Amino acid sequence: MPVNWRGEVSGSNENTHGGSSDGWPAWRRNTLPPVGNDIVDLKETDNCGKSGDDRFLGRVFTPEERDRIVEAAYPDKLLWAFWAAKEAAYKAVSRDDPSIRSTPRSYHVALDDQNIRHTISSVEDSAGRIAMDSQEAGKAIDAPAGSESCLAGRVITPGGAAALKIIVTDDYVHALAVTGDGDLAALVHRVDVVDAGKDTGGVSAFVRRQLLVEIARRLDCPIDDLAIRKGRLGPGAPSVFLRDLPLAVEISLSHDGRFTAFALRLPRSSVFARLASKHF
Repeated sequence: MPVNWRGEVSGSNENTHGGSSDGWPAWRRNTLPPVGNDIVDLKETDNCGKSGDDRFLGRVFTPEERDRIVEAAYPDKLLWAFWAAKEAAYKAVSRDDPSIRSTPRSYHVALDDQNIRHTISSVEDSAGRIAMDSQEAGKAIDAPAGSESCLAGRVITPGGAAALKIIVTDDYVHALAVTGDGDLAALVHRVDVVDAGKDTGGVSAFVRRQLLVEIARRLDCPIDDLAIRKGRLGPGAPSVFLRDLPLAVEISLSHDGRFTAFALRLPRSSVFARLASKHF
């Protein structure tokens, strides 16, 4: 099992995409581009002040990314936005090519400048400054407290480009990536807060159940008919099964600190309806 860029075993920030197994429909891999997602809890102690760790910056980010982080008014936010983007893209591209290298500096985050300018136009930050028409990625994070920013772009990876969306709040950053011609707008995604006072069976079990609840709702089937099991492709990438048969969906799960998140890619509604009818 590979070690992720924070020096943890990758399973500690779970990466679970719809994997392949014997019996997988032959058309599946051509119609559902792999997806990836990653979430970072900005209030987690180990994540605070990381922008001051020069060794970490040099190991993970390209020179251009480091410059943008240093110049940002809120460098930690931008650092973790870049981080989550790289992780999400790696999860997506490694789904089709498990041998692809995970070296973070070989993943370049390219944010859409037009999107950045639109996001920050006429936005006053907590210090009362107005950010107008800036082309610096860091300024897109300089939103007032309690607000949410959405950035778009792509990640250039060793396996090609992945489309990218990053949601930035005061509490977390959540990145979504899809390979090839995949449509980010087609992704179902959700962020949940883990209730520390409840026995959820652990964060991994909690986020898996949240995903299965969503799939069960869309299939109109009992959640007990669904299961997530490890597949053969990708770094520890499991598959969704419906009554012991592989289900044609792409998934990605992640968790950090107080938060869990998932991304779900379904077939076209007509295809999904036919798949569902075959199981009942």
